[in-house]
Amino acid sequence: MSKYAKLENNVVVNIVEYENAPSGSDWVEVSQSTQRIILDENNNPGYEGPSIGWIYNTETGRFSDGDNTKFNTETALQKLKDSDWAVLPDVGLTPANVELWKTYRSALRAIIRNEDSGHIIWPEAPNKEYI
Repeated sequence: MSKYAKLENNVVVNIVEYENAPSGSDWVEVSQSTQRIILDENNNPGYEGPSIGWIYNTETGRFSDGDNTKFNTETALQKLKDSDWAVLPDVGLTPANVELWKTYRSALRAIIRNEDSGHIIWPEAPNKEYI
């Protein structure tokens, strides 16, 4: 059995468990890849949600509880962690590509500093270009 969230205007209105996926584009499967990322006191990631009233972000493919500032910060932190490798000195990327990764990571840090919980335009991670 899998858990599914029924959406109306990207807001969760019901959560059910089904053996097979329900039909219709207004259902989203609830899994680790769609749950909200939370960080514990040691900055280790965990997952929670969704519940009735939570919002499904179609850009990130994740649920949030409506506190978009927290959600945006947690998502940006995870994207920073996922791209740490790109700025290591011996990773073998071209110098120009390293600069693109630094710009991408700088944009993620700007999201973390931003107090506005409105619509975020997420930067796209650069392609990998090796020497």
